[in-house]
Amino acid sequence: MDAEVVVVGAGAAGLAAARALADARRRAIVLEARGRVGGRVWTDYTFGPVPVERGAEFIHGEQADTWAWVRRAGAHTFAAARWAGRRIVLEDGRLVGPAVFEQRADLQPVFRLEEDIAAYDGPDISLGEWLRAHEFGALAAHIADVRLAHANCATPETISVAELAYELRFSDKGPGDFRILEGYDFVFAALAAGLDIRLNMPVSRVRWGVEGVEVQAGTGADARTFRARHAVITLPLAVLQAGAVEFDPPLPEAQRQAIGALVMPPAMKLSIRFDEIFWDADMTFLTGAGALPVWWAVRQGVPILTALSTGERAARVAAHGPDAVLEQGLAALAALFGDAPRRHYAAHMLVDWAADPWARGGYSLVRPGFHGMRAQLASPAGALHFAGEATVFANNPATVHGALHSGERAAREILGAL
Repeated sequence: MDAEVVVVGAGAAGLAAARALADARRRAIVLEARGRVGGRVWTDYTFGPVPVERGAEFIHGEQADTWAWVRRAGAHTFAAARWAGRRIVLEDGRLVGPAVFEQRADLQPVFRLEEDIAAYDGPDISLGEWLRAHEFGALAAHIADVRLAHANCATPETISVAELAYELRFSDKGPGDFRILEGYDFVFAALAAGLDIRLNMPVSRVRWGVEGVEVQAGTGADARTFRARHAVITLPLAVLQAGAVEFDPPLPEAQRQAIGALVMPPAMKLSIRFDEIFWDADMTFLTGAGALPVWWAVRQGVPILTALSTGERAARVAAHGPDAVLEQGLAALAALFGDAPRRHYAAHMLVDWAADPWARGGYSLVRPGFHGMRAQLASPAGALHFAGEATVFANNPATVHGALHSGERAAREILGAL
């Protein structure tokens, strides 16, 4: 045996699993296809005067699992005001501040959105159906879309309210959104420190059974087979769906059914650096419209705005090529700030996670009628254990802290078996 456990993937889930095993004095080898750790966490330290996140950016909630590693790494954080610094594009295209929520009664339900959905116990319908049943107006429904659907790579019609209710009811991590001053990579470096991580080792085949696993990885002269008693599979859902890794024998019906039922739509981030700030100094988030419906300032006093596009919106704009994404971004900002965005444009950085062969999408999505598929995907099969944000069922999927939790859960399963 090369190790007691082979972990496939050095993203948040894989690193958390390997760290928990190492802390329990168990030998684990981590195989990572990329030349870096982190998966869909990836900090850029050269684009601007502060770290800019190409992937995951926020710690969602003051009780998220991520905080343990922030403290262990000695990192520093700051809060991003979710509502106090928000700007909203109204139906007529005007840009207004958060006072609009006090001025318009039709927007008040937005503040009860999570609480009301968490209380839902009816049939599994879409968020769109739920919003119509609760008579949300057009702007309130759009804000709800950006908050709960778009943030999960979905549209209101494609995301399960039963799944949202379960997550909000049992797995809420408290208020607040926070950023790491040193960048997410700084925290992940502490998580990865001392682990046996083999980079540039894409896995092509996993042969598994009750007795153990044989994992084929690497290419050309670097190809080799790793043998262990257990394996933790943290491959993104879209990679599993593409059949990029062969399982021998094939995965059990439960996992194959879950892989087929879940979806992983695209997600992209566009960061634009300007030579000066032309927006309100206290603006934190901007809820807009079109293909790039949400923007945020990366840090107060820094002339960089980041836009997020997911799901069908991202697919539509990506179909026209990278230049079209930048043009749509500048056009959206120009509609709000006049010619300032084009005059002060300096550089941009576009990351399309659907085009990344080791991700192939943003976050996994549970459609109406498929609540429970995450737990089904996460169930162990012989020597195989599954982690990653698509397997998060007792925490928050589509988050770093959910992925970390899933890796620790897989490690506990193995430690119990060992």
